Amino acid sequence: MAKSPSNRKRPPSDISVDQAIKDLISDFPVDAWRFLLPDLAEKYGDPLTWEILRSETRKTDFRRKGFVMDVPISYTFQGGEEVTMVVLFEHWSTSKSVDILRTARYVLDLMVRFPDHHIIPVAVVTDSEPGPVQERIQLDHPLGGEPILTFRHQVHKTVDQDLGLWRGKTNVIAGGLFTLLRGEISKTQKAALGMDCLEKAGLSVEDEAKISTLLFRVGKLTESEEREVMATRIKLPEAKIFTELRAEGRAEGRAVGKAEGKAEGIAEGVREKALADARKMLEHGIAWAIITDVTGIRPEDLSNQ
Repeated sequence: MAKSPSNRKRPPSDISVDQAIKDLISDFPVDAWRFLLPDLAEKYGDPLTWEILRSETRKTDFRRKGFVMDVPISYTFQGGEEVTMVVLFEHWSTSKSVDILRTARYVLDLMVRFPDHHIIPVAVVTDSEPGPVQERIQLDHPLGGEPILTFRHQVHKTVDQDLGLWRGKTNVIAGGLFTLLRGEISKTQKAALGMDCLEKAGLSVEDEAKISTLLFRVGKLTESEEREVMATRIKLPEAKIFTELRAEGRAEGRAVGKAEGKAEGIAEGVREKALADARKMLEHGIAWAIITDVTGIRPEDLSNQ
């Protein structure tokens, strides 16, 4: 008899959390603006237009490898006069890895490329237990007086953000990082609330599944904790992927049963759809324990097909 995996750590993820967060910001730039720069969002509102900018810095020596920024985005706002801001989002998985000098190099490049725009560097730190992060550097003159150069970036530590501000909202960035937000509830409860945000945002099934995977990874949930979250979601208003799969299963089962005019037809139709649902969920990377809980299908059922 196999041992329960209740306390087993999940094997190394097949997704890059760093790349997934960069993709999340790129795919939902307005939500990134609202979540990562709330003070500016309150003052300027939502942007009229936005553009993902070229991330490679200008090269002075083409024999050497160039530098690549994470996600530079140009936002345009309409107030008394048009305002354009270039926001450089740099993601750091740990507080120790934050490199303010590298960010300063990127900002200097953006200042040359966009001399008439505001340039705002933001360090997005998704460390679950972050230490101090250097926010400012200064190069002093040996004779004193005004410093030769000063630079600072805005540091956004996800764990410092109050989940109460984002609970029930449709912000996809908050939803994907909800397991890191500050609040006196368990990781599984945070994950369930994060999935609620994603469902309310009206995402496609594929996007919801992909961002839910990120939600679990950044929160470092075990397999048993993932099952607990999914069981909660099934009992409550269900996540879109399950409601759609079950609705299709019921419809197809009824259609087969009606065509054959027999109870056996209904059972066969539901069974065939459950198998198809299990395959689809497996393609989305959902654990077998959850697939079996939802569909009743086990791995050997598919292997016998």
